[in-house]
Amino acid sequence: MSDNNINIESFSSFNLEYDSDIAQVSLDSLENEISKIDFSNVDGLFVSCTALKIVDVLDKIEKKQNTIVISSNQAIIWDCLRSVGVDAKIKGYGKLFVS
Repeated sequence: MSDNNINIESFSSFNLEYDSDIAQVSLDSLENEISKIDFSNVDGLFVSCTALKIVDVLDKIEKKQNTIVISSNQAIIWDCLRSVGVDAKIKGYGKLFVS
């Protein structure tokens, strides 16, 4: 990442090993963990793991934290749509889909 001028300011994890456990993480737990992050020195947040169900609260978290949030699933969906020529703005799923 540093070779591409992307610096990681902090890292957090639920320390779960199995996708089945990750899929059970509640949206409240996810939002609570994200609220502990200091966003004062970052350009955005990347939430990794396709089993994590963050898509439904991306917009809410972005507004609350005043930053852009990119998740694995969101990025995959965005890339798939763009690769087939769909570039419509889609509200409610984060800034990535409306920019």
